[in-house]
Amino acid sequence: MVLRVNNLGRGAVTQKVLRTSGDFEASSSQYISRNFGTATSQGKWTFAFWFKLETTSVAQYLLNAGTDANNHSAVIITSTNHIAFFDYISAAYQARVSDNASVNDTNWHHGVVRYDPTIASPSSDRVRVYTDGVLATSFEFSTYPAQDDISLVNEASVHIIGRDEPVGGSFFDGLLADVYFVDGQSLPADRFVRTQGGVLVPEHYYGSYGNNGFYLDFFDSGSLGADKSGNSNDWTVTGITQSSTVPP
Repeated sequence: MVLRVNNLGRGAVTQKVLRTSGDFEASSSQYISRNFGTATSQGKWTFAFWFKLETTSVAQYLLNAGTDANNHSAVIITSTNHIAFFDYISAAYQARVSDNASVNDTNWHHGVVRYDPTIASPSSDRVRVYTDGVLATSFEFSTYPAQDDISLVNEASVHIIGRDEPVGGSFFDGLLADVYFVDGQSLPADRFVRTQGGVLVPEHYYGSYGNNGFYLDFFDSGSLGADKSGNSNDWTVTGITQSSTVPP
């Protein structure tokens, strides 16, 4: 990642230029994993990411965690090609929210899922999903957590990006870039992207990450899971490769 400063006459504007992405091949069962520690705030977090699908119309798992088929949480791309989050506890959905905006193509898209169950009202603000910088207001499905219900994402356990954990399968097939996780804050999409000349472009996040927070740019070819947040929350790589195909 490069930060390039342009003088546009009204102060300096920092332009973020991405150079690499992570290539996940579902046919080769590729994913990355990390064992999270004690969270700054397990109940409050933000996951932001650029993605480019190679396969559409199948369920594909991004960030997820859990103990068994009846107890797991995940940010996913649904089989109907929407960004979604669910928290499935004791074989029942405690939270299940999917944006209606379609990502049924092989273009670059940006997603954000923010979780904050401390919000009293409206309950719909406890889980918010953004597609390409736009907050979802139309949903494929929408079940919101009870107030103060924490999710399994951000607990002290193994987390996976690119595969259903702990069930297995539902591998992500495509490219990921500019991946952020912020522990302890629920943040809007404009902390990670902005519009420039009518095009959505990456924006560098300047802020704290919390204990489990991380930033992945997939730039170090010998260590694609290296965390660049300063937390040293590195990820173990299973098979993924580096790509020079990047978002705008």
